[in-house]
Amino acid sequence: MSVEEAKYCFKERFKLLKEGKESMRRAVIFFFKSFPMIMSLLFLGVSVILVHGEEVQIGVQAVFPENQRNREVGFFDLVLERGATQVIELEISNLSKDKSVVVLIEGAAATTDNGGVVHYVPRQGDGVERGESRLPFPFEELVTVSDSIKLGPGEVKIVPITIQMPDVPFDGVIAGGFGIRQEIDLDEAREEAGLILNLFNFEMPVLLRQNENILQPELQVVEVNASQWNLRNIIAVHLENPQMMFINLMEIQAYVKDEVTNQVLFEHHLTGLQMAPNSDFVLGIPLNGELFAEGDYILEMEATARNGAWSFTEHFRIESDQAESLNRIAAVEEIIPRESTKSYYRVVLLLILSGMMIATMIYTFVAHYEKRKHKEVREVAIKKILEEIGE
Repeated sequence: MSVEEAKYCFKERFKLLKEGKESMRRAVIFFFKSFPMIMSLLFLGVSVILVHGEEVQIGVQAVFPENQRNREVGFFDLVLERGATQVIELEISNLSKDKSVVVLIEGAAATTDNGGVVHYVPRQGDGVERGESRLPFPFEELVTVSDSIKLGPGEVKIVPITIQMPDVPFDGVIAGGFGIRQEIDLDEAREEAGLILNLFNFEMPVLLRQNENILQPELQVVEVNASQWNLRNIIAVHLENPQMMFINLMEIQAYVKDEVTNQVLFEHHLTGLQMAPNSDFVLGIPLNGELFAEGDYILEMEATARNGAWSFTEHFRIESDQAESLNRIAAVEEIIPRESTKSYYRVVLLLILSGMMIATMIYTFVAHYEKRKHKEVREVAIKKILEEIGE
């Protein structure tokens, strides 16, 4: 073999060595580029297991009668004569092609939650302060509907609802609606879906009128006191609309002042609120982590809406024992998130360290393997070159 041929052979073997190094370099780069994704999967893996549920399996649509006031909306808005009876219809469909479903239907008067949002389904908890005595015409007593229906796979049914209008003249609106949901065996569903279960509840509003007379709503402050939401201190302002008319697009600017110094201690601004007819809710003015102090205070509040404007000045007092008891609870609530945060960071740190250890082990294994492979290729290449030169 000539010297030129030997040089050529050596270059070819050196190219193999170079390719071996390049493959190792690419493997290492790929691993470290993929490391964030691997760690993300470690974190999200728990969520993927827990966040699991079936899609909505029912469809709901209003079938508008001739006396529907506005056909551009997705709910019933009707004008009926005093004492009239009318049957309206809901179209409910089973979107599943292979499963039967049972659909539950329940009527309820419209309510306002503590965020200033109107609901047309049965509710419990915050924002449902109203007693039945405040409703001049309870919606549930005016309607008759089957409380459940069964639908086969892909089946569509028309569900009749009978409305009996009060035999008493009135201006304004009776606001109510229907909660429509699929019946679910919670125990069975949790076994299939994990700890987090998505439950869908359709709201179908129904507005009833006897005439088109305009009625002005009214906003009243029922009470102002020290309270808590989610164990955090707030000034609770109990608001009520006693009229049979919505308050729409309401904006509220509230200030809490020290009665002695007239200094503004807390303020709160909200927009886009709505109140159902004959409903109430609690407006919470947050203290932003501050504690209550015994003393006399003043609430100054302005409320403006598309159909009204109101101004309030309310005096209230916080007693020493009330402030102390609420502050103790709030202090505990402040400690719990800090401890939870510490525990969370410990878990995150542990996962990161574990990930780094796994990465180090994989890198060490890959490096050792490639180093050995590189040595073997080099030895074979040199041996081959020497044999070819010897020829």
